[in-house]
Amino acid sequence: QRRRMSISGGINKMKRNFAARKGESEFDKRLIKATFEGDTKEPKPKHVTYLMRCLRDEDKEHKCKESFSKMFERYCEGIGNWVQTMKCMTIFHCALQDSKIAAVIASEMRKRIQQINSFARKIENQEFAITQHEEISKN
Repeated sequence: QRRRMSISGGINKMKRNFAARKGESEFDKRLIKATFEGDTKEPKPKHVTYLMRCLRDEDKEHKCKESFSKMFERYCEGIGNWVQTMKCMTIFHCALQDSKIAAVIASEMRKRIQQINSFARKIENQEFAITQHEEISKN
């Protein structure tokens, strides 16, 4: 079983790295890796830390609002995929806990409240939601 886990972990890493090749900048690549939909593991701390640095304006290339916009765009792209959505929400949660950027993030989210609300009623098939809950509960 242990060997099987390491093989699947290696395959997921290759898939994650391949997906990240779509990113144009370091931020894009880290965002894709942190929100990779191919596995159900939490985003790696090193990627979340980098994204938080960008949101705090501690990165020369990426400013807070630009970084948030890209993160929100990634969230909207993956709204049909529960894994990607949860990973995006995890990162937003971390940002809202950071006292240096929480007010800016909350303000940016309020500006996009219509977009967030437009996704609220999309769960029609409860059977699918139950299946996904059971899958999450296994880990």
